[in-house]
Amino acid sequence: MFSFFKRKKKANITDIADAIAFANRSGKYYYKMSEEEVVLKPDRAFSVMGITDPELEADIKAHPDDYLPLPVLTAADEMQLMMNFAKMQRDRDLQSELVGLLQKPGAMRSFQARIRNGGMQDNYDRYRREICRKVAENWAKEKGLKGV
Repeated sequence: MFSFFKRKKKANITDIADAIAFANRSGKYYYKMSEEEVVLKPDRAFSVMGITDPELEADIKAHPDDYLPLPVLTAADEMQLMMNFAKMQRDRDLQSELVGLLQKPGAMRSFQARIRNGGMQDNYDRYRREICRKVAENWAKEKGLKGV
């Protein structure tokens, strides 16, 4: 089976948070309860490149209760993350500029270009990872996954 993390150890919160952060970019992620691992079901983009996992697809169909779909950040969630990050900026001019970018067409692309060109990419990535970790922790708690 194609396992995104290619590890033989039990998945932890960081693994789940990483999968949440990458979801929508590569496929659908699941937490496989019997193996306590995060697995990736490749999406169409992978299929076009000849990367598929029919064994995983068959296993998901045969044992749907063993696979918990991981949360996915929607475009609205991503937009809210960007807005929250913008509002956290101490420099009022920068804050106003970033909020303004998020209120115009092409908001996400413009915002991302501005933080990348403005040397804020690392700070934004750290902030986004922190949020994905909180989402993962809440999800695991909601699903009753102790010790993840």
